[in-house]
Amino acid sequence: MHIAYLVTQHSNVSRTEVKDQLYNLEESGIEVSNYSIYSLQNECDESAHSPKPSDLETGPTISQTSLMGHLATTAFKRPIAWYKCYRRMLGLWVNSSSSLYLHFVYMAEACVLFNWANQNQVDHIHAHFGTDPSSVAMLCHVLGGPTYSFTIRGSEKVENLSDPLWLEKVKRAKFVAVIDETDTGDQQIQLLSVK
Repeated sequence: MHIAYLVTQHSNVSRTEVKDQLYNLEESGIEVSNYSIYSLQNECDESAHSPKPSDLETGPTISQTSLMGHLATTAFKRPIAWYKCYRRMLGLWVNSSSSLYLHFVYMAEACVLFNWANQNQVDHIHAHFGTDPSSVAMLCHVLGGPTYSFTIRGSEKVENLSDPLWLEKVKRAKFVAVIDETDTGDQQIQLLSVK
């Protein structure tokens, strides 16, 4: 089995967690790739950038022009899947406070991830945290990409219980891993993923 980890930022916390998780998976014989797609939302805010850790290999850097090229190429090569992804992206945007432009970026990043996953024969994508990476992983899956899962923190879960985008990501995910100090969070996620 080949699992891809998807992150958008390498904070000190997520860097340590990802390194530990990747190491444990590799030790058990699972092939692991780590992809980092930096959202264009963060390119507007230089303070949001953290340096890439040198010990985590990531996919190639993607420019805005290249993102739009992947979006157009996928539309040409997979028009039905692209249209389904486009409709899902619009549905997510309608229920979001984020801009339509940002949702197009998610979709373009999903096209890049779809291509990377196919080239590397990835069986499953795990997005580290329920923000941008899980949106990209979900849209990649809608395009016909591999199954996905994601990790959230307990506070993230509580803050997003009424967010339709978050609920959609939970519903479509193969599983959601909750980092929480109490069992209550796990029980809430299990209930949400069943609905």
